[in-house]
Amino acid sequence: MAYLANVRIPSERAHAAQIVHMCQAFAKNGVDVTLFANTRSKETLAELGQYFSLQPQFSLVRLCHGLFIPGFKLAYYLSELLYSFHFLLTKKPSQFDVLYSRDEWVLALLSFFVSPKKLVWESHEAHHSFAVKILFKKRIKTVVISEGIAEAYKQLGYDTALFLVAHDAIDESFFEPTETKLEARARLGLPEAEYIVMYIGGLATWKGVDTFCEATTASHKSTFVVIGGSTQEVAEYREKYPAVVFLGQRPYAELRDNQQAADILVIPNSAQTLVSTEYTSPLKLFAHMASQKPLVVSNVPSILRVTGTTEVTVFEADNAVRLAEAIESVKATSTPPIISKVFASRYTWTNRAKAVLDFIF
Repeated sequence: MAYLANVRIPSERAHAAQIVHMCQAFAKNGVDVTLFANTRSKETLAELGQYFSLQPQFSLVRLCHGLFIPGFKLAYYLSELLYSFHFLLTKKPSQFDVLYSRDEWVLALLSFFVSPKKLVWESHEAHHSFAVKILFKKRIKTVVISEGIAEAYKQLGYDTALFLVAHDAIDESFFEPTETKLEARARLGLPEAEYIVMYIGGLATWKGVDTFCEATTASHKSTFVVIGGSTQEVAEYREKYPAVVFLGQRPYAELRDNQQAADILVIPNSAQTLVSTEYTSPLKLFAHMASQKPLVVSNVPSILRVTGTTEVTVFEADNAVRLAEAIESVKATSTPPIISKVFASRYTWTNRAKAVLDFIF
């Protein structure tokens, strides 16, 4: 398998972690995998493994990516073109049984030179670009990360036999012993005795972080902590919400231990966008499910289709008062709902990769 990823790897972005862990999981399922990342990062395979806390069982090759200018579409398309042709001209696609990618433009370009039967696309949003239309016209198998994406393509008239719904997942190491709560708090510089409510993730509006921060005004006896965000975003949020503790971006390798510092973990997705309500399958959800911590989640379908409602505490999305009430209800309960390890362990990268391979072959 060639996993084609014209992105910066490693990086702090969730998609980089997802790609690397899927390459590792495919390899654990007996596939000879080569990850073709671009040259925006220069790390070796060993350094990449250290960044994501794994021993890579796949190979790494870097291809050129062209000019990168954020927000400049022409540069983006040029990058896709150069990356694709670099692969075509130097890496002999015929030696691979499968060309797998999250990038519809790379696969659409390759589909004119490689048998569509070799191509597999993984869709993380319900894109319907010209490239996607090419892929569906050529009946390329497609893995989607949520039922919402599959339904969106079904409504556009595409054959559901082309799709496999495979939610994101987490590494088996998240079910192994971790730091204790006190150890994690000491390392992060958090107070030992306070009740900590934690959000881990990006600070994009659709992720609901503002709702999380605003809940501090109705939950005065808890310490609200946010891990994530760029330096600029963290500075802006600190000024806007001085009562919240912002720890900034932390290495992905710390995620398993960082979440142990919390008494409650919150996933406050907004209901204002389809990305949030229907399309997303956030990695932090599966990490949190493995943590054995109480989860408070907003009532958006993309989350509840995975968790259900019996082992999590649910609140009305975009409503900080309802979030605060949900937090207080968990605090007041001696045995709050917690997702079982048996349920959470269904969602591992190895299991996901097996399902994808069964679908491909």
